Formats: sequence, C-alpha cells, structure tokens
Amino acid sequence: MSRFLPFAGAEFTYHTNHPLINDDLNPRFPEGLKRSAMTLETYRTLCPRFNFLGRVLKDNSAATGLDALKSLFRDRASGINNDQTYGCTIMVLGESPELHISPGRPDEEPFQVIGFSPRPGR
Repeated sequence: MSRFLPFAGAEFTYHTNHPLINDDLNPRFPEGLKRSAMTLETYRTLCPRFNFLGRVLKDNSAATGLDALKSLFRDRASGINNDQTYGCTIMVLGESPELHISPGRPDEEPFQVIGFSPRPGR
C-alpha cells in the first residue's frame, strides 16, 4: 500500500481501482503484457478513467462538491461510468455524515441518501 496524492498540496484524492504500485499480479498478466510488447509501467499510464480524473481534478480549484461529483459519476463519456458499473457511492463527511448510493449505474439509478447521526460531543 502506498499513499497517493494526485498533485503536491492536494486537498483530495481519488482512485479508479487501477493498480499504481501493486506488483502482486497473477503470473499470466505479465506474460500477456510481454506478448503485447508492453511494460507494466506503460500499462499503468493507460487507464482512461484515471487519466480522465487527472485532467478534471488537476488542482484544488476543481469542483468537488456533491452535485459536481454526482454529475462526474453520471457521465458515460469519461469511462468511469461504464458497462461494468454496478453502483456508485459518495460519502459526505462532517457534522451530519451522509452516504449517497446509486444502486446501479448512476446515469440510470438515482442516488439514495442514508443519513448518520452526528457524533456525540461534536
């Protein structure tokens, strides 16, 4: 495991379930890369979802509010929301935490909200 920050001074982070550091791979995977004349380093740079987020969330001025994130996750062109998307979650942290969950592709299934009680003493 390794800490990931998208840029120096980032106030947020993101992920796409795309391995950046992990080298605990099924032995067939590197063999497939070798047959394709591709290195693991090259493969890691090719994730369209990760590259899209890198462009959209390139600095701390990026829109990261709830509505902006829902819009981002509903976008089919980004590759983040694709045919293999089976759900989407956004956790809003703070005094009154909320879990926003789309039980399917977020462009097809509306987000449902589960609220959590504020922590005592806060």
